[in-house]
Amino acid sequence: IYLDNIYATLYGKFGLFFFVPILFFIVLLKNYSSKQVYNYLVLYFLLVGLTNSFIYQPYLPWFLFVLAITLNKTRAKS
Repeated sequence: IYLDNIYATLYGKFGLFFFVPILFFIVLLKNYSSKQVYNYLVLYFLLVGLTNSFIYQPYLPWFLFVLAITLNKTRAKS
């Protein structure tokens, strides 16, 4: 079974500062999305992060594209 956890990968790369990229992502989402969209996206990326280290995967641009489109639509409605 292949299992590559984003949190273990970041911990191995940054040590105790592994939470800094996660906090940056959460602050970015909180500032540019509504509460409902924020909750869904954080839950989605946290669950994906449990099973994949998506920063090394070829589908990272797709994640970033979906995130940018979602945040753009949310900000336009506000």
